[in-house]
Amino acid sequence: MKLSFDIRARLLSSLVLIIGIVCCPRPNLRAGIFALLGLLIIARLLGVGAATLAKRVGAVAVFALPIAAAAPLAHLSSLAAAADPGLPARIAACYRVYWPLAAVIAAKSLLSALTLAIAVANTPAPELLHGLEHLKLPRVFIMLAAFMTRFTGLFAAQLARMRQALASRAPNLGPWRRTVVYGRLGGNLFVRAYERGERVHAAMLSRGYTGSLPWPNHPRWQIKDTAALAFATLMAAAIALM
Repeated sequence: MKLSFDIRARLLSSLVLIIGIVCCPRPNLRAGIFALLGLLIIARLLGVGAATLAKRVGAVAVFALPIAAAAPLAHLSSLAAAADPGLPARIAACYRVYWPLAAVIAAKSLLSALTLAIAVANTPAPELLHGLEHLKLPRVFIMLAAFMTRFTGLFAAQLARMRQALASRAPNLGPWRRTVVYGRLGGNLFVRAYERGERVHAAMLSRGYTGSLPWPNHPRWQIKDTAALAFATLMAAAIALM
């Protein structure tokens, strides 16, 4: 069985769940397992694939896990004693005492990323932007989101063309030198992608683009959307109070 909900209900439910996850007051393995199992069941009911979730959560983990790993070092100065045992010993003691802090930051960030990934999975960009517009999000944020959606695809296309051109002109270039060349061409790549994006935007304006992407199915709030939001509120409260 695959359920479908209004994009506004999914966004609001994910926001409520993220608030519940973030507001969990202390390290709680039971709350973490409950949140993870609940999110996986919701993903199953919505028909969200595991590969999609892994890809999106992995993109967040690249940034979140190093921050979580470095979090205990913020308390390094508090462990300084009269007889300083040395920096390596202090770092080891810091992680021995404050490792729960790193675990909490990593767990909350990954669970929040999983929640948002489930909410927006299998949702076309125009529908997502249309839902944000109906939620009365400031227009500048919607424009920035539309720009990022448009620019990401253009940037990937320009990167593929640059890699093809480099491979045809220097097929035997080593990995290190190839990385150096990519670094030098990064600015040029950004400018070319930006200029192409401006040309696409001008073409859209000439065809009647008014600042919002058209979507044929206008969102309509239903009883099941209210039920989904109520369920998310109860689940968030259970996570926060565990």
